[in-house]
Amino acid sequence: MIPKRLFRFFKEKQEAEKFVAGRIRIGKLDYYRKIEDARKDEFEGTSYFIWDQLSPEYILDKTTKKIIARRTSPAEKTKFDSTLINPLYLVCATSVRVNKIIAAHKFGKYFVKINDPSGLMDLLKQKWARNPCSLNGKVEFKKVRYTRGNLVKPNRYLIAPQDISYTQKSIKDKDDYEYRFVFWCKIDQNMILDDYQYLDIGINNNVIKKKIQVISMDENIKTAP
Repeated sequence: MIPKRLFRFFKEKQEAEKFVAGRIRIGKLDYYRKIEDARKDEFEGTSYFIWDQLSPEYILDKTTKKIIARRTSPAEKTKFDSTLINPLYLVCATSVRVNKIIAAHKFGKYFVKINDPSGLMDLLKQKWARNPCSLNGKVEFKKVRYTRGNLVKPNRYLIAPQDISYTQKSIKDKDDYEYRFVFWCKIDQNMILDDYQYLDIGINNNVIKKKIQVISMDENIKTAP
């Protein structure tokens, strides 16, 4: 489900102004593995967790090689890890539940309200469908899971979510309340993907509030001039 409202934070006022004007910057997922600020996550595009269930052991008949008994390991739980192959671009935003002071320290003091995330999604889909690196115009909206390295409640068949490699982060980041617009790229060895690019949805839209607010570190919120 897409929330009714979201926030997006910026370190630079210029980038916030572009966003308000409808120029939406999308960043390549693996760009965030190497970026030199608080957004850096060297594990982007990978997942790892442990099912909170003892691993099964099977006993085979020596002659027929058929399973004749099943038991659980006394010491081991089933681990899961995966790595994303497809290149992706992201636009990250936060829930309105986020602590603005904490978010400002991590992501930047300028923030803009997204009035209609569903409407923004529709406009971004239209633009992405015409982008030459787009994978059939595929755009998704995802809520980040803060389960990397943690115990996870098992489902019946121990099948991990298909999107886990690009939606999982560490529990230490849980206060980010992050959501992601995810843009799928086709795999083409001859195509060079920039670390970021812009999708222009135009300034005459009703999905982004036309005001930039500033978080000062003394916890006051004011409108940027």
